[in-house]
Amino acid sequence: MTSTVISTLLMLLTQDQETRDPLTEARDPTQIVLFVPATPAAAAPTAVGTSDETRSELAEQRVARAITEGKAGREGDAYRTLFEALALSPEHPVASAVLAPTVRELTQRPEAEVTEMTRAERAFGWRPGSWRRFQTAHFTIQGTADAESMREFGERLARLYAAWDLLFFDVWSPRGRLVEALSEGKPLVRRERRPHTVILFASQEEYVTQLQGVAPNIESSKGYYAPTRRQSMFFVGPGSDAASYKHEVTHQLFQERMEAKGSVGDKANFWLVEGIAAAMESLEDRGEWITFGGAHSERLQYARFQLFTSQLLRPFDELAGLGQASF
Repeated sequence: MTSTVISTLLMLLTQDQETRDPLTEARDPTQIVLFVPATPAAAAPTAVGTSDETRSELAEQRVARAITEGKAGREGDAYRTLFEALALSPEHPVASAVLAPTVRELTQRPEAEVTEMTRAERAFGWRPGSWRRFQTAHFTIQGTADAESMREFGERLARLYAAWDLLFFDVWSPRGRLVEALSEGKPLVRRERRPHTVILFASQEEYVTQLQGVAPNIESSKGYYAPTRRQSMFFVGPGSDAASYKHEVTHQLFQERMEAKGSVGDKANFWLVEGIAAAMESLEDRGEWITFGGAHSERLQYARFQLFTSQLLRPFDELAGLGQASF
C-alpha cells in the first residue's frame, strides 16, 4: 500500500518536470540538470521557441558564468555550465574548443558489434559459443545475455558514465586544469583509462546461481559490484531494474576511476559511499538532458518515511565511523 501511494505521488510530481525546458525556463531547485552531449545518432538539445540569436546570447552568458565559477574555485559548476553553453550553441568558440575532447569521448559509438566468443570462459564456466562480449568506449560487457540486450545496456551505461563525469568533475579532475583551459581557450586534457568490466547474465536464476556464496543476500539483490574482481554484475529480463545498475556502477566508477586501494568505505565513512550510490538512482534520462536528485526522488521519499515513522537518527561521529560491514 505504502509503495503504491509513493509511486503515484512521484508520477504526479514529475509530470510538470517533463514539459519544462531547463535551458530557458526556471528549474526545480532540488535538482541538477546535466546537459550530457548527445550521440551522433541523436538530436542535440535546443531551447524550444527561441531564435538562434537568443540561443547565442544565452550561450555567451553561460560561458561568462563558467569563467566566473572557475575563478571562484567551483570548477565542477563551471564544467557543467560549459555543457549548457554547448547545448545552446554547439559552435560556440570557447565552449566547443574546451570541451572538444570530452564530447568526442562521451559520444563515441562502439566500433564493433557484439561478438560471440568461441572460447570457453573459466570464471563462470561458460562454454564456447554460449557467451558474448560487447566493447564500448568505457565498458567491456560480457556474459550470456543476448546481443540486443547487451547493446541496449551499453547505451544506458554510456549515459550513466557521462552523468557521473559531469557530476563528479571535482573528484576526478586535477584542480586548476579547467581554469587553465578556459583562460587559454584550449582543449581540456583528459586521461585515457582502462574500460570497466560488466557481467550481464541472461536471467536472474543464472545470476543467483553463479554468485551464490560470492556476495551476501544475492537472492534478493538485483546487481552487485565486486571490487576485488573489478566487475559489476547484473542480469536481464524479469526481476531486473534500472536503480541497481545506476547504484552498483557508481560504486565501480569511484573505486576504479579513482584507483582506490582496497574497498572504498570499507573501514569507515561507508555512509558517504552508499549515500552517493543511492542518490545516483535518482538519475532520469530525458533524452536531451539528464536530471539528478529532486525532492520527488524515490529514495528520498522512503528516507523521509523511515525518519518520521522510526525516528532513527545516529550522531554523525557514530555514522562516520561505520564501515561497510557495520553499516
